[in-house]
Amino acid sequence: MEKEDRAITESDLDILRRYTGAGGLGYGEDRTGTERGLLNEHYTSYPLVQLIWDKLQAMGVDGGSILEPGSGIGNFAGFLPNTDSYRMLMVERSAVSARIAKLVYPNQLVKHQNFAETDLSLYNLTGAIGNVPFGDIKIHTQRAPLAHLHPRIHDYFILKSLDALQPGGFMAVITSVGTMDKKDPAIRQAMVHRARFVGAYRLPSTAFKDNADTLVTTDLLLFQKYPDFDGEQHPDVTSELNRLFAHQELAVSITEYNGQSYGAYYNPYYQKYPQQVLGEHIQGHDMQFLTRMGVKGQLDSQLTDRVLKDDIQFP
Repeated sequence: MEKEDRAITESDLDILRRYTGAGGLGYGEDRTGTERGLLNEHYTSYPLVQLIWDKLQAMGVDGGSILEPGSGIGNFAGFLPNTDSYRMLMVERSAVSARIAKLVYPNQLVKHQNFAETDLSLYNLTGAIGNVPFGDIKIHTQRAPLAHLHPRIHDYFILKSLDALQPGGFMAVITSVGTMDKKDPAIRQAMVHRARFVGAYRLPSTAFKDNADTLVTTDLLLFQKYPDFDGEQHPDVTSELNRLFAHQELAVSITEYNGQSYGAYYNPYYQKYPQQVLGEHIQGHDMQFLTRMGVKGQLDSQLTDRVLKDDIQFP
């Protein structure tokens, strides 16, 4: 289409929207670092994107300048509740995905850039939404607020996005369960130092199965940036939810298999609020990964209704 320099058709759009990311191309360990960096490029299913926007609307979000870090082809832009009230800044490293996003959403701002090198201070961002790339890759940055943390890629995307938000801005982001369940709380504490933890949902491990043919357990995290304040930290840093999310010891689940005991640690938020797990909270998937928690079930209409009708709100 770019070579032909022609108008895009509905048939073209249908084909472009089917692209689910290079994570589905089967790159192996012998590939280059760039290609390995795309292994986590699985894009979010339409029902899940719709649910997140519907939940944000139920929480009072009705427009703004919205960042999508690691936007892929722009599925979140495709489900904007009102295109007149929202302006999307979509930052995407993959050249293929960024080019598709520019074709499909010509009225939104798409940046083909490494997110670590993107200057977000140029934009008046009132919200952040998306499915951040996740993996064990650590981001080594000289940027003072994050340099000492050496965060993994998913945590880096969250922290940098939180730093860029205007006071009162919201975040709704899908991330690896590692963000909530890692034993070292330093990353979570850095997050609640920047924004109020509002709540979370642990998604079924099958949430990405149909769209990207991958079985992975993820969390949907909700934050609200603190208003301007004096001093080193906002008074709400020590709120009950922030303490649960970032300061209390992890909960542990123990199971026996083939005569051995296996323990899986998980965030105490889900121990106190088990209804935020959208399915059955289990150790492993089909007896694999018994040292990690998974969620058995499907994201069906019953669970969707439960999310939309619960009492999680921005303060």
